[in-house]
Amino acid sequence: MTVRPSDVGSTLTERCIEDLRAGDELGIGTTRGEDRIDAWRSGTAEATTELGNHQSVINAGVLLSIPALYGQGLEKVIKTFAPLS
Repeated sequence: MTVRPSDVGSTLTERCIEDLRAGDELGIGTTRGEDRIDAWRSGTAEATTELGNHQSVINAGVLLSIPALYGQGLEKVIKTFAPLS
């Protein structure tokens, strides 16, 4: 697989700047505002998830463990303890 500069993905600094600029509309870190407003208008709970190509995603490795945790009963634990919060 060849990695071209356009395939490298956004850096942490680029994402921070984008999050700050989003504060002018719906709030800091609220990107894809149009998608979120459309979701609200249609009565859905949230905008669709979009995964992108990014660099320096701190603690992203935890995302890899989620399927394994669900396989071990994470959903049951969430249902049990969520009412306590």
